[in-house]
Amino acid sequence: MSRRRVLLVAAVLAALVLLPGWAIPNVIGGAFVRVTPVVTPSDAGGPAGVDLVVGGDRVRAASLEISLDVANAYPLPVVLGYRGPAFRAVLSRRGADGRLTEVWSATADDAGPQEGSDSPAGGRPDAYAVAVPPGTTRWPLAVGATALPVAGRLAPGVYQLRTWAYGVPAEPVPLDVDAPPTGP
Repeated sequence: MSRRRVLLVAAVLAALVLLPGWAIPNVIGGAFVRVTPVVTPSDAGGPAGVDLVVGGDRVRAASLEISLDVANAYPLPVVLGYRGPAFRAVLSRRGADGRLTEVWSATADDAGPQEGSDSPAGGRPDAYAVAVPPGTTRWPLAVGATALPVAGRLAPGVYQLRTWAYGVPAEPVPLDVDAPPTGP
């Protein structure tokens, strides 16, 4: 086999290893990550709950605990760069004009990401990078004492819960406080 052919085979093999093992998880890793909010009714914060509809499900709760499922569909860890807190939730009320007004928010950090000048996320003091493992990991965001208080805190109305993990947004969750019963 000629030297030229050996180099070509070596280059092809290197590309086959580098593309799925380094380039894909580091360059387009975010394409494989999905974030799903998990909203759980709780009696924490008081026994007097209120009726509400969360994402289509009717519940009665004094507060709502919020966790995030972060799923990586790639078979290797993927790298995500982000700025700000690792996990964030924002509850906004929809006004009569259709505009959203923020009424509550919560953030949580992940101790694992690289930060600052060591970070592949850009070297800014508020820039971080994290390797998201394959599979699904549940991260508590607002649970227990930090849960979203509903009873006595939120006026009746239509709200929207938006969440993010590592800068990746989840689908918003509709929330209707003091929703009238439906059906028989």
